[in-house]
Amino acid sequence: MTKWKELKKPKRLNSTNHVFGQAFSSFLNAGSHWFKGDFKKSIEGFTKSLPSFEEHKIYTLTVGVYNAFATISLMKGEFEKAIRFAEKGIHVMQQQGFYWPYPWNAVIGAYLNKGDTQTALKYAKQRLTLMEELQNHKGIVKQLRWFAQIYYAKTEYEKALFWTEKSLTYAEKSKNKREHVWALELIGIIYYQMGKLDPAVNYLQQALTLSKELREEFGGEGLTTCYVQANLAELYSMRGDFDQALKLMESGLALMEKHESSWFQHDFYLTMGTILMKKGDYIQAREQLHTSLALHEKYGDILTSADTLYYLVLVNSELDELEAAQRYLHQLKQLTSTTTDPKITQQIQLAQGIIYKKSPRAVMKAKAQEIFQQITNEEKIELDLSVFAMLNLLELLIWEVSSSGHEEVLAEIQQLILRLDDLAQQQKAHTLEIEVRLIQSQLQLITGNVNQAMEVLKRARGIAYENKLESYQNRIERQEQEIETELQKWRELAEQNAPLIERMQQSKVIDYIDTALRLVGKGSSQEEKIKTSIQD
Repeated sequence: MTKWKELKKPKRLNSTNHVFGQAFSSFLNAGSHWFKGDFKKSIEGFTKSLPSFEEHKIYTLTVGVYNAFATISLMKGEFEKAIRFAEKGIHVMQQQGFYWPYPWNAVIGAYLNKGDTQTALKYAKQRLTLMEELQNHKGIVKQLRWFAQIYYAKTEYEKALFWTEKSLTYAEKSKNKREHVWALELIGIIYYQMGKLDPAVNYLQQALTLSKELREEFGGEGLTTCYVQANLAELYSMRGDFDQALKLMESGLALMEKHESSWFQHDFYLTMGTILMKKGDYIQAREQLHTSLALHEKYGDILTSADTLYYLVLVNSELDELEAAQRYLHQLKQLTSTTTDPKITQQIQLAQGIIYKKSPRAVMKAKAQEIFQQITNEEKIELDLSVFAMLNLLELLIWEVSSSGHEEVLAEIQQLILRLDDLAQQQKAHTLEIEVRLIQSQLQLITGNVNQAMEVLKRARGIAYENKLESYQNRIERQEQEIETELQKWRELAEQNAPLIERMQQSKVIDYIDTALRLVGKGSSQEEKIKTSIQD
């Protein structure tokens, strides 16, 4: 059995060997480029340094290079490469009997991103065993967080909460403020996924306050504050407080620029773009997405580039600039030559469907309906993409009824509404649940069930009140007032058995679907990510 010794970081070595000196200089320069987010130059520098480190058997620096390759690959979404390099680093450490945490972090993170939680758990258990062997109590605390993140990825939120709270207790006892921040942040994210928005905001606010204290006390730690602000911004966005969400994102970007770190600026610009889309400010959203795309192209982040191109198709479609939307769709399709990620294929399908839907021709709308129906029936699909497809399909079915007056299509619409409602309740997606009920209320009016329409709104108001969604409370109250002022009109339409086309024209169901598409259908590339650093 290997007798392990702990290594805090690779030692800085001096050497009279000219070749080694150049290699070490390349290593240091590569690290500087890495911090600034210039992955291309960073990789070039690390690649130059590796042969000399291997030749001179400088194992600590050899592992350092493998870790750099693994971490950069992970950031770029190249998970197989990340695993390969991280496992090389772990193999060297196993042979030489020393321990450094970063390759374990990278390999666990890569398997988590691939969705292979079992292998991630295997490596996490290996690392915990090492921490116990080394009697590294600080490392054990950090390992508890990894278990929490793995169970979070498995959507076993109660277990994730258990491990995170355990990590928080250890962090408080050891006065480890950095781990304290991360634990508070993760608890907030878990509560959000459990549908408990109020405690989620509370814990993220605590994490933000502590991260600022940490930065003032020790300097640095800017990225930690940025991650917390980004997650908090997502919650404010979900609550409909877009101005507060954007304020937090802008503050995070300013902090990144101050620290000259470009690692995650593209993610921040992307998130700002999606928040602005929810707000309905498509011009500003497009500007933020353009900035994000330029950064993606510079740093080679394929998966986030795909997200940005996808949203650029959506925003240009909303602006009726379909030629631009087609160009971005073409760029999105080109990414499939470098990655086989299934999400990109689904994004391409959806983007094509959106462009078809915007066409005034019925034949194009029929093609769009076929695409959305196909995506809706798929089992393995990202949740936000599935919801977006369902809402778009719903809009097209409503358009069909409004044009044809065919009563049988209403049955399809009701079935789709029930599926969306079930999905929202299963996922505890309260904003989606409210949007579905607002649409339901209009459909009840169309079918002559005025009292039932008011009852549906009452249930929606209860959800909004329980989760302190003030913007939704106001919207629901306005809809209740509108229905009350139009009660006589709807009762007369029902008594006269007015044609379905006329009833559809009198309703505002299309407006409510459009709002749902804007607020919850487009989702956000960040909404289900844990923005905590993979580094110790």
